[in-house]
Amino acid sequence: MGIEYKEIKCPNCGAPLKLKGSLTKVTVCEFCNSEIDLTKENGIKVGERSRKEYPSRMPVKLGQLAKFNNKEFELIGRLVYEFEDEDEIDYWEEFLFLSAEGEYLWLECDVEGYMLYSEFRPKRPINPRELRKGQVVDLDGISGTVDETGDAKFAFFEGELTWKAKLDSAINYIDIKMTDGSGVSIEYNEKEIEFFRGRSMTRQAVYAALGIPIPAPPKGSKLANTIFTIVVIIIVIICCLMSMMGGGGSSSSVRTSSPSTSSFSSSGGK
Repeated sequence: MGIEYKEIKCPNCGAPLKLKGSLTKVTVCEFCNSEIDLTKENGIKVGERSRKEYPSRMPVKLGQLAKFNNKEFELIGRLVYEFEDEDEIDYWEEFLFLSAEGEYLWLECDVEGYMLYSEFRPKRPINPRELRKGQVVDLDGISGTVDETGDAKFAFFEGELTWKAKLDSAINYIDIKMTDGSGVSIEYNEKEIEFFRGRSMTRQAVYAALGIPIPAPPKGSKLANTIFTIVVIIIVIICCLMSMMGGGGSSSSVRTSSPSTSSFSSSGGK
């Protein structure tokens, strides 16, 4: 049985919008980019989504089906957070999945990998504003160490969200590595705090859950160039060793091979 939905009209352009999450509080009209607050009767326009594009690191679209924990989910929302990394602006993505039984899962994707989270409420909540990197904490009897703290900007979203998001608003986050191998992420602002618990997933496991093939590295990619460079260096070293073992060259002939080695190495670079 698939996920049921209700249909409303966009308060700005009148386009039909299909809502799937019973806890959905905000959505975006895919026709006019209006940000719609659904906590008000019939929904009201509260802003407009940025038209700046944030290419997804995964080849998925809203409506994509996935299988996590032997249960089928549907992708109903995608968020993008911007943050500063060594004086450069980068971003990570969070994908919101919903099951027919009403269970929500968050898949976080960044340059370091993937984490699959579900929201939870600690029995003894901690104040994230008091946490520092390297600090040891206890959550429901499990200890962990604060791995990262930072802030980001809520830059883009599409689909549905379970909280009243405001574009360009700031959030703070805490990432904690737990001793049982799980990870805890805390996101908070002036008004609310959310706790998420999850585990890392390999790229292969994520793509298998989504039922899509892993794309091959493009020709001329950094990986391909690196492999080519290594192969060339190995060939040059073998040639030099063979020349030395043959006894036909002097020390000057060995020295003249150095510029040749450098030229081979640089030709396989970026």
